[in-house]
Amino acid sequence: MTGYVQDNDNDLMLANGDFVRGDIRQDIVIDTLNFMPGDNKEFSQYGCGLRTALGGKPDAFFSARAKKQCEQQTIILSKIKLTNEGIEIEISDK
Repeated sequence: MTGYVQDNDNDLMLANGDFVRGDIRQDIVIDTLNFMPGDNKEFSQYGCGLRTALGGKPDAFFSARAKKQCEQQTIILSKIKLTNEGIEIEISDK
């Protein structure tokens, strides 16, 4: 999936005075995981709430919710695992 790539601060990446185009699947997954449900007015159920999953009580449905929301955006996650250091994700090339 091609689009405008984000930098590490989640801003649009610029190079040579223009926006950078490239594979945006990783950016979409990061946004999907970081958004809290209700953050997006138009799609109020969008988002997985990674902040609460990492810092609070374990959520047994987090992985399934993340995979489902990414699949709705045509991105297949082959692996998603919460660890003490953060999160491990693999995006399928299919």
